[in-house]
Amino acid sequence: MAQKSSAARRLDGDRSPAMSTPDEPTVHGNASEEAFYFENEGLRLFAVLHRAGIQGPRRGVVLCHPYGEEQQVSYRILVRFARELCGRGFDVLRFDCRGYGDSQGDFEAANLQTQVDDALTAIDVLKAQTGIELVDVLGVRLGATVAALAASRTRSVGRLIFWSPIVNGGEYVGELIKHKVLADITSGRTPVSGEQLRRELQTAGAIELGGFRLTNDVYRQLHETDLTSQDDGFRGDVLILARLQERRRAQALRQTYEARGCRCEIKVVDSDAFWDFPSLWEWSFPDEVFQATLGWMVNR
Repeated sequence: MAQKSSAARRLDGDRSPAMSTPDEPTVHGNASEEAFYFENEGLRLFAVLHRAGIQGPRRGVVLCHPYGEEQQVSYRILVRFARELCGRGFDVLRFDCRGYGDSQGDFEAANLQTQVDDALTAIDVLKAQTGIELVDVLGVRLGATVAALAASRTRSVGRLIFWSPIVNGGEYVGELIKHKVLADITSGRTPVSGEQLRRELQTAGAIELGGFRLTNDVYRQLHETDLTSQDDGFRGDVLILARLQERRRAQALRQTYEARGCRCEIKVVDSDAFWDFPSLWEWSFPDEVFQATLGWMVNR
């Protein structure tokens, strides 16, 4: 049975309490939002296309969501950012990968490679819907990894924007497992060690992390993924937004892209982990992330 994101089902009617947000974008009178499905490998994937409704040259952006629970928590943030971009003349496609939100598919049958395949199809859908030939791709956390891997397989991506990218998949798995152990301790449940969880993953084929099942297949693919060691053909511009504790990984990723001939910029932001579950109750909003990204995307 596919696990579906309750946050994703709220589509665009965000009835959350008031929060601190950036200045309202300039919304063009002809701007629109269209919800629809597109197909990939026999599955219907849910998407929303934000059309800027302006004449003349435009830019297009595909948004790639993060993994598991992080996708649920960051959902409203990406809705808001899509509207910010649309208000500044960008056509934006956001979508749910298979097994997420309102898309078809079993979450446990999905993996890193299927997310990359879904992102590539989403890029083609945006091009077909808008006539824009060279698009930007923005990814959050593991969605940034997906964006990078997708860009290595197509010439349709002009710029990459990463929010707190997962550079090393093995380190990310360790982070998820540590988060699970700490959550058990703080909730009063009998804690299970990280080593026990890894053994369970090997014997049972999957473990529960934040309400989602991490499969052995995803575990293996993540451990094989390191964006600093992969050679690809992408040569466009790159923006990396990183928090203070993420600077080391961001710098290594910048060096990798610059060695390939890309122009790559890091912006260090003082931001909470808006994809983490506690942010749902704190109503924190990544104003600095929005402003830094918009400034780069609009003016570069």
